[in-house]
Amino acid sequence: AFAVGTLGYRPTTILNNYQMSFTRAGEVSDAFLTAVQGGLTTVDELGNAVGEVAAGAKTAGISMEELIGSLGTAATLTRDTAGATAGLKAVMQGIAHPTAEAAADAAKLGIKFNSTELRAKGFVGFLKEITSSGKYSANTMSQLFGSGEAVNFMAALAADNMSALSGMM
Repeated sequence: AFAVGTLGYRPTTILNNYQMSFTRAGEVSDAFLTAVQGGLTTVDELGNAVGEVAAGAKTAGISMEELIGSLGTAATLTRDTAGATAGLKAVMQGIAHPTAEAAADAAKLGIKFNSTELRAKGFVGFLKEITSSGKYSANTMSQLFGSGEAVNFMAALAADNMSALSGMM
């Protein structure tokens, strides 16, 4: 495990928001370092990003590993940690409050597009369900999310059969 002190308060943000025991600080530090070492973001950028979205992500059902891994992946592939943060916020908003069009498009894919499904499947499972639909296409993310930030975020995670995301987790 990486020295917790090197990361400053950042693991504490996760520990507090996810109501994790301090004994798991090394696990949180390792997740941060995997994302930073595997990508194009810094500890400061990723730490600030996590701080902005951790409470909402926990409530949405996104695990600590999924949160850090997805932000690290999107930041790497888009070269924009702040944009990745905005994208995740837009994704969580889109899933929590899907438009009628998004719900109809999800039904055409044969999936349920709501917070209950996200919590039940986890973020990676939810994304896999979208991308593994036989009706998934290059336009699917735009149809489901609409927001440019959300589309960029989800497209980055879905790229190459989610290989970059798998490497960050």
